[in-house]
Amino acid sequence: MRRTLVLTGWMLMTGGAWGANISASLETKFQVDNRFNASPRFLGELWGDAEILSTQSDWRAHFSWAGRLSSLSDDSGGKLYQAFVEKHWKFLQSAVRLGRFQRADLSGLYFLDGGQLDYRIGDWRMQWYGGRPMRADNVRSLEGDSVHGVRLGYDRTVHRRWGALTWERYRFNAEYQAFRNNGLSRRLQGAASLQGRIGDRRSWESTLTATYRFDRARFEDVWFSGFVDLTATLRFRTHYEYYRPRSPFPSFRERFTSAYALEEQSLFRAELHHRPTARLHYFIGGQRATKADGFDGFGIRGGGDYRWRDSTFALTWDYLEIGADRAHSGYARIVQAIDSRLEIWANAAVRREEKLLYGVNWARGGETGFRFLLDGNWVILTSLSYIANSRRKDDYVGAVRVIYYLDRFQPKGKTCAWLC
Repeated sequence: MRRTLVLTGWMLMTGGAWGANISASLETKFQVDNRFNASPRFLGELWGDAEILSTQSDWRAHFSWAGRLSSLSDDSGGKLYQAFVEKHWKFLQSAVRLGRFQRADLSGLYFLDGGQLDYRIGDWRMQWYGGRPMRADNVRSLEGDSVHGVRLGYDRTVHRRWGALTWERYRFNAEYQAFRNNGLSRRLQGAASLQGRIGDRRSWESTLTATYRFDRARFEDVWFSGFVDLTATLRFRTHYEYYRPRSPFPSFRERFTSAYALEEQSLFRAELHHRPTARLHYFIGGQRATKADGFDGFGIRGGGDYRWRDSTFALTWDYLEIGADRAHSGYARIVQAIDSRLEIWANAAVRREEKLLYGVNWARGGETGFRFLLDGNWVILTSLSYIANSRRKDDYVGAVRVIYYLDRFQPKGKTCAWLC
């Protein structure tokens, strides 16, 4: 199999021009955290990423590798994450990719040992893919024996008007996937989006996505989002999702201000957003959550953001009550661009939650970091977060990343993929 991929990749590359550009980066990461074990975990990683792109942008090769040294057992070693070649035929508006590459689709985020074919004709886009899926690190993704699927998309601009209402664009996507790992699971997803305007200054949009799983005879995810501008500065936005979250590690913000949990639930929100000036935006709304255990919840959300010169300030407040459980959350964020090379940011959060099982828990947390462009090649990023709980274990994560770009941020050529 590997010999076949290498031979095919060589044929694809030699079929194009010999002239090529090489871009690459090296990243060193040092991290300490206590999320995985009772004692802190110390982690050091070295990432290498390289891409070879022909001068005519008709083929490219991409490689990603990482080596890890960890204080935890069975957590050290090296791994090849991506190694693929891609051939692009401009006159056919198509591309073939072979090797190991990253994908995000109905099975979540994973790496695929296999192939992918993209094809476009007019407003239609098609993609076929297949191979062996591999788990992505620190993500609740699936690993199996095989996966294959097909995606179909249609995107068109229209101009139909009924009085003050205008329909300007619509999109349609459909995907079928079969995943095999000690059994066969088949999924079908459909998505549709409509966009338009009301008069000359107001917009509207609606999007609906649903995923059906055949082997369980049920919908796995349903997601709807829409908005309509009531005035030039006032927008009504609504959102509904029925889902089972995939990620076992929610972000710093989600640990405080959202109703998300790691079990099956639905969430509905309706909000009014007001932007009186280009710098100021604020909103207020309500939310309703229904969990798999049968409890319903209600709450309200509010917040806003303000931009002043090179600074951005944001504040969000959230209240949700589900059965006998209730929680208040507050979240603040500031981002400050010192100059064109240095940006600093900080988050602060507080949460008071009252649970039937263990009573009242106060969570207070902070997160800060910066991004510094040392010169045209070097970038330094740091982050540190600490969350203190009154009735649960405190957790913290600290990381320093140093990235070296060999191509000094030169723009890359464009290849034809699903969204090109």
